[in-house]
Amino acid sequence: MMKTRLYSIIASFVLLPGALAAQVPDTVPAPPAPDSLAAVPDTLAVPITDAIPLAQVAPPAPEPQPKPDRWKSQLEFGFNGSRGNTDLITLSTGFSIEHREKERFELEWSTSYRYGESENQVVARHLQSSISFDLFPSGSWSPFFYVAAERDPFKRIDLRTDGGAGAKYTLSRGETSASISLALLHTYENFRAVGTDPAPETRNNARWSLRARASQRMSEGWQVENTTFYKPVHNQLGDYDIDSVTKLSAILNSRLALTFSYKYRLDSTPAEGVGGEDQFLTAGLTINL
Repeated sequence: MMKTRLYSIIASFVLLPGALAAQVPDTVPAPPAPDSLAAVPDTLAVPITDAIPLAQVAPPAPEPQPKPDRWKSQLEFGFNGSRGNTDLITLSTGFSIEHREKERFELEWSTSYRYGESENQVVARHLQSSISFDLFPSGSWSPFFYVAAERDPFKRIDLRTDGGAGAKYTLSRGETSASISLALLHTYENFRAVGTDPAPETRNNARWSLRARASQRMSEGWQVENTTFYKPVHNQLGDYDIDSVTKLSAILNSRLALTFSYKYRLDSTPAEGVGGEDQFLTAGLTINL
């Protein structure tokens, strides 16, 4: 009997841990979360903003644009010569500068010089210069101002000046351009003394100046232009001057052109002992500087 109780007590100590372990679950449920925490989602959305650079880098400054060239200049060289019964060499040169922005105003200054020799003697020496200003060249009508001076010892012209103002009317522009103008000029002429005319008169006259100008651009870089002046004394139409220049140009490139020009000049009342008519034919080059 005592042995049976002893065995029961021993068995109880041996089996008690297993029975207790069987009654304890493997996981313990977590207590319910409060309502304030239950509303919080599992993940939080974090707004993404643009990155802030550590150092603010300024954009590179734009390159300065070159200033437009408002002036155009040209240099001309011409030559005419003959050999044989008569040796004749004629050289001519000219320079001009003009304002490019003609929509604002038109300003041009030009000068030319001609020199000739025949039989080792100087037979031609002529210097001329002029300046013109058009106030509204882009309009149909434009007032203008004009001044010119020349010197030619072989025509006994010590100094001759023309100066005045008028109006220009433009007929057409573009490939074919044409214009006419009318001005009132004051002409001053001082002649050189010679043996047959030791005391030449000095002439001061008011003259009308009618100018016609036209140009035509043709295919393959050719251009022809003509400028003609008719200048009679205002109250003596029989006393007049005519100046006409016709030029044919072959444009070789943007800076060089081959030119052929014909000039005709007529003075109805030249100085004593001087012919009133002159004609010149010249071939040359025009260089755009």
